Order: sequence, then structure tokens, then C-alpha cells
Amino acid sequence: MKLIYLTKQQVMAMQEVLIRKYGGMSGLRDEGLLESALAQPRQTAFGEALYSDVYSKAAAYCFSLSENQPFIDGNKRIAAAVMGTFMILNGYTMKASSKEFYEIIMKLANKQLSRSDLSLWLQKNSKRLKKK
Repeated sequence: MKLIYLTKQQVMAMQEVLIRKYGGMSGLRDEGLLESALAQPRQTAFGEALYSDVYSKAAAYCFSLSENQPFIDGNKRIAAAVMGTFMILNGYTMKASSKEFYEIIMKLANKQLSRSDLSLWLQKNSKRLKKK
């Protein structure tokens, strides 16, 4: 299955929607950090994908956006939104409650969760959508 990745324009539009809905300062702090974060799920080493499945790629998006802090405000929100959107675009949905989802994002933001731990959490807390 060919995976669907988010573009920089899509992520920036998502960020604007989140800022309008939940508040905060609009704007990009560092375009290079955004581009770096969005490239993470596609990274390779010696011709092999560093992130081999949808879970690890989604975790790479979330971890990198949270770590890089490319936006002026709302970096945790956009990290969570991009991770969830990537999962949905590629045929998965979250089983975790909103509270559980919030808690895992806060653990990540507070550096209490690794990228690989987030990937494992996604495996346990998501399910494949039925094909139409």
C-alpha cells in the first residue's frame, strides 16, 4: 500500500484552523524546522526506510513536530493533529479516548516518551478501518 503523506501547505493550513479554534499566536517560527519534521517519516539509511510502518511514521511526524517546535504556538496540537490525520489518511483510526490521547501527547512533550514508545502506543491504540 502506498502511503499518503501530508504536505507543508496542508500542515500550515491545519495549524491555522487549530489556532483559530483553540487560540494562540499564528505563524511559523522556523520553516526549516517544519520541513525537517515533515521529512522525518520518509527518512532512509543505506537505502532502507528508517520508519517501516504506518505507526512508526505517524510517531515520527508527531515526535519531530513536538521536538522541532516550528510554529510560534500550538506545536503539541499540530503534532497530535498531523499524527492522527496521517493515520486516518492511511486507513487507521484511534481507539484511545480523548483523555488517553491528550495524556500521551503531554508525556511526549514533557520528554517522558520516546518515538519508539509512541509507535508502540499507536499500535495498541489504533485499528485498521474497513475498506469500502
